[in-house]
Amino acid sequence: MSIDQLAQESQDIIEEMVKLEDKLSDCIERFAKVNDQLQEKADEETKKETDQLAG
Repeated sequence: MSIDQLAQESQDIIEEMVKLEDKLSDCIERFAKVNDQLQEKADEETKKETDQLAG
């Protein structure tokens, strides 16, 4: 490959990595939200069980 071709390939790879980074960032945010909701539900269930046992 020529220098120009290699430079273009390098630029294409960088652009693809940026897109993947954005997508990964979105996925991490979505996961954090769902994980927070899951923790809230688990806390609610634990409180219900504790209240029932306390009675």
